[in-house]
Amino acid sequence: MTYANGNKLEGHFYYGPFIRGGAYDFYYQFGTMYYNNGDRYEGRFCEGKRCAYRHEHSEAMMYYFNGDIYKGYWKDDKRDGYGVMKWSDGSVYEGEWKDDMMHGCGKIVSPKGKEKKGYWSNGVKVSRKCH
Repeated sequence: MTYANGNKLEGHFYYGPFIRGGAYDFYYQFGTMYYNNGDRYEGRFCEGKRCAYRHEHSEAMMYYFNGDIYKGYWKDDKRDGYGVMKWSDGSVYEGEWKDDMMHGCGKIVSPKGKEKKGYWSNGVKVSRKCH
């Protein structure tokens, strides 16, 4: 399926009423979305949004056009829960996410191997210790 904006979805999907909403629209099960900017998402879709939940053990992969890679959980089209982000410069964040930002316990490892562990809030490290 190709969208008007150029995004392309391949995979298995169901067309019918949403469980919660009742309106007719696509409800995706699993697939690969190729975005028109070069990004690629491989994983589950729920009511047309990226989703991969811890309780379902359904991690997803996001490959960004610039070489960044994210592997982890999603909720409502945003990184949410545990995930690992590898930036193209070689740095890595491993830890919790919320609303597409580092949020919770985690660690960043620089390209030279320097580790910073701690607690993040809305993308900003606020403590050396996890709560």
